[in-house]
Amino acid sequence: MKKILMILVGVLILFTLTNPSMNDFEKYVDNMTQSKIDEKTGLEKATETLKQSSLGSLYKVCARKSNYILFSTYTIEIPGEDKFAYLAFLKVVFIKM
Repeated sequence: MKKILMILVGVLILFTLTNPSMNDFEKYVDNMTQSKIDEKTGLEKATETLKQSSLGSLYKVCARKSNYILFSTYTIEIPGEDKFAYLAFLKVVFIKM
């Protein structure tokens, strides 16, 4: 029983210390944007680069973080577009909800 409690406390501490910051989310958006650009070729890649770089910047400006200590949620609301939400934990795990 004591071991289970120690493991649980360790996991809670790990999640608390690795709760992603807004900067971590911005890096995730940049990487996601770049991977979409890398899928294209030629003229399609050039137009996608312009589109995604503008969209990535807009995501960063419109993102709102809700901190729940062990994890965070990020909500992106762009006027005229859908609302995007992400669950984030362990600095590098971002799950679209």
